Amino acid sequence: SPLVTRDVDLLVALAARGAVWLSVTVETDQDPVPGLPRHATPIARRLEALAAFRAAGVRTQAAVSPVLPIGDLPGFAARLDAACDRVIVDHYLVGDGSQGLRTRRTPFVDLLVAAGHERWTRLEVLEEVRAGLAARLGDERVLVSCAGFNAI
Repeated sequence: SPLVTRDVDLLVALAARGAVWLSVTVETDQDPVPGLPRHATPIARRLEALAAFRAAGVRTQAAVSPVLPIGDLPGFAARLDAACDRVIVDHYLVGDGSQGLRTRRTPFVDLLVAAGHERWTRLEVLEEVRAGLAARLGDERVLVSCAGFNAI
């Protein structure tokens, strides 16, 4: 949450003493995603928080997790490039800890399909998004799923 900016001084001090990463979830570039409920926190505010911490010397990562429909992948990549040190992309089919079984027990997949976003329920979009982000940020700054989250 962008509320973390209240603790910027504390996190800057901790970052000076060791390995600290600030991770903020930024699942999409759309606010809101057409047909889905509004985000709790605007995407722009999340990106601003990442950029503020990065400028203050704290390493930052955006977690595109779970990846939601993205309207402008090159534009999204540019915004992430400006805001954070790295990006971790994840899809619910590999990232919910049960190959998607937990997520399928929720209305999430049905909401995506009903809103016309069925393509985003397929695992292929994970590689499409990873490749699109890597085209701007480079492969070393775009990590995937569990391996990415464990790379600290």
